[in-house]
Amino acid sequence: MPLVERTLEHIRKRAPHLSPFELRELAEQLAEEAEALTDMADDAERDSYFVDDPDLISG
Repeated sequence: MPLVERTLEHIRKRAPHLSPFELRELAEQLAEEAEALTDMADDAERDSYFVDDPDLISG
């Protein structure tokens, strides 16, 4: 997670120098990325249930 922490730190340092429009745009981009990551995590978690369920494997 060091990359994520460094990225967030960079954003926090730049934020005071951005216009309200740029801040809003950045927030929307971050929200979209967060949603995509959440979807990926949900998919991975769901896939792990299939692997862990012997009934589904022997099917």
